[in-house]
Amino acid sequence: TIFPPYFVAGAIFGGFAMVLTIMVPARFVYGLQDLITMKHIDNMAKIILLTGTIVGYAYCMELFVAWYSNNPYEQAAFLNRTTGYYKYYYYCMFTFNVIVPQVFWFRYCRHNLWIVMAVCMCVNAGMWFERFVIIVTSRCAVSGVTSDPRTFADSTSCRSNHSRVNRQLREAVGDAKLFP
Repeated sequence: TIFPPYFVAGAIFGGFAMVLTIMVPARFVYGLQDLITMKHIDNMAKIILLTGTIVGYAYCMELFVAWYSNNPYEQAAFLNRTTGYYKYYYYCMFTFNVIVPQVFWFRYCRHNLWIVMAVCMCVNAGMWFERFVIIVTSRCAVSGVTSDPRTFADSTSCRSNHSRVNRQLREAVGDAKLFP
């Protein structure tokens, strides 16, 4: 299994993003520009880029292992994640954790604090989506090669979870001022 290195890389990845999310505003609020320099932020952004790439590699290896194993249960589980009821959460997870941090290849993006904050917020959301996808798609277990939950209770639980999360996301985005 690839879970141990995947878990460690994800923990470092999410941890650095959370630290930057708190550190950048604290730097200005407490006047710590001389103590926390742009070099520190630049290096942390590089670590986020590295660990995000490792996490992306792990996501791709998950796909490969499911395909290569030729195990119908493994394939059904992965198919459920990518095309099933929670596919949008899976694609949000992949986008926020793998694609968005790739902007840190550019020095300008690592030195623009607005971009750093936006990427870190995406990573924080992506790590939430990752845990959601792991827990909920595991709870909504697959049987054989179908993607239907096993019991009525599981089905009801998964559907109510799905609608509750959608409602919370709509409320959060509706309350946020995206443009000045």
